Amino acid sequence: MATFSTAALTNTAVAVFTGVGRLHSISVYNAATSSAFVQIFDAASGVSLGTTVATVYMWVPAEMAREKTFEVTQNDGRPKGRQFRRGLTIAATATVNRASAATVTVEDLEYS
Repeated sequence: MATFSTAALTNTAVAVFTGVGRLHSISVYNAATSSAFVQIFDAASGVSLGTTVATVYMWVPAEMAREKTFEVTQNDGRPKGRQFRRGLTIAATATVNRASAATVTVEDLEYS
């Protein structure tokens, strides 16, 4: 399993991986005094915030941490995670499916 982290995820889209992969979990922290959204896209590139609709998004309340797990067990007992076919790109915004600025810390994002 691979991991990704950044102290400052902003409204600039960041490619975590390209091609087929699975998101297993993400832990984020919002130090700001207003809430933020982490937008997660099934895309390797070409994400236009405010135009491209997120595949998954997380609301992160002000001054709080959030964790989301995407573990669904397959028939053989292996963790499945949330599949992404083109890649995984993420960004942080102040409103969902918009481009307004926000900054959050991605403490841990696990993928395979």
